[in-house]
Amino acid sequence: MRSRVAVALVALVALLAFALPVRAAEFVPGWTVDGVWDSNVLRSTTDQPEEDDFSVRTGPNIQFREKQGDLQYELSYRPRYEAYLETDGINDFDQFVEAKADWRITNTTEIDLSNTFAYTSSLAAFVATTGVGLDQVSVVSPERQRITLNNGDIGLTHRMGPLWEFAVRYSSQLYEYDSEFGSDSLANSGLMQLTRGITPRLILGGGAQVQRQDFD
Repeated sequence: MRSRVAVALVALVALLAFALPVRAAEFVPGWTVDGVWDSNVLRSTTDQPEEDDFSVRTGPNIQFREKQGDLQYELSYRPRYEAYLETDGINDFDQFVEAKADWRITNTTEIDLSNTFAYTSSLAAFVATTGVGLDQVSVVSPERQRITLNNGDIGLTHRMGPLWEFAVRYSSQLYEYDSEFGSDSLANSGLMQLTRGITPRLILGGGAQVQRQDFD
């Protein structure tokens, strides 16, 4: 599955290379420092002693964004280093990359996409850094190990006159463990629908959706 992660990162780089020359992007720098207390830093199971510790997570926030024009986007990279006060051997870097874009191709056709990539040893850190809720994270790690996550979504909307609208959307979710303890998974879903406005408050339509999830 690592090839799929590489494809996702290449797509983010391609988007950055395409978007930045379009107009002068806004650069938004920042720096974050968090204090974290964990009652079980090693993710020990019930038959093993738990070890609590306090850590400091810190790192820069590098963001480019464009909020005007036919192409609007946000691209961000947020590396985080976590240092524990007492526990040895687990200090490490986490990597977080996010991209969002809306491209108005014509007056009737738009494309939107989003992608969140993370290479982290803590799902809690993933949620805190990216803002993705736990209800969108379908894996649980019973031990401390690094996890690769990539959630992507792309959709196209085409308006056929004042009443009709056609839309297609594809999304994928990748969860990959460094060790063999967990089960890697890749979920894909596709949606196609056609809608028609009946009144300002009533819209009728129909469509089809397909989903598939593979485990390794």
